[in-house]
Amino acid sequence: MKERLLKVAQSVDRMTLRERMFVFAAALAVVGGTWEAVLAAPLDAREKLASAKIAQLQERFQTLNDAMTTAADGIGEGMPGQLDRLRALQGRVAAGEETVRIFTTDLVDGHVSSECAFHL
Repeated sequence: MKERLLKVAQSVDRMTLRERMFVFAAALAVVGGTWEAVLAAPLDAREKLASAKIAQLQERFQTLNDAMTTAADGIGEGMPGQLDRLRALQGRVAAGEETVRIFTTDLVDGHVSSECAFHL
């Protein structure tokens, strides 16, 4: 192993400055391509999948909230128990939306911090 490294070092020593710069640029391109293929692309795909799931959950929450609002508008004075149940359901929907918001924040913060860690 040491012999091989010594031969590589000798080969580099024999190169001109211009040749060394070309070798450095090629090595940098290989490292950048590897980075993109191995780390960045899977992270982007994972982020897009999570964003799609979040959008789907938000759409479902909005549909539920609209349905409950419509039902609450149709309830008369003679059904206070049903109105209380609807209000409780709306509270659960609001709690679910808060959970999605926290999940989204954690996802974005985790993605940004992982990118920062890789860029350092």
